[in-house]
Amino acid sequence: MAEILDLGSPRDRNAIDLATSRNRRIPNARRPERSPESLAAAIQFVTGSHPSARLRSLTGTHNCIGMVFANRRTCIEDDGPVGPP
Repeated sequence: MAEILDLGSPRDRNAIDLATSRNRRIPNARRPERSPESLAAAIQFVTGSHPSARLRSLTGTHNCIGMVFANRRTCIEDDGPVGPP
């Protein structure tokens, strides 16, 4: 698999144009889906330590912040600076 330099930057062709209300760019990264084996291992890990947990969805294409602010289209990391307009 090819590695993308500057993942989530304006040069990343897979990033989605997201901006704050002040028109500052929000870095994000669209990731491919994880393998079925990897997803199954994640389910086993969670249900092994939390048997009463109920699975609602499982994907590697977006994270919690991307689910809320980008309509489940991308991953937004909260540790990155918000870029210039």
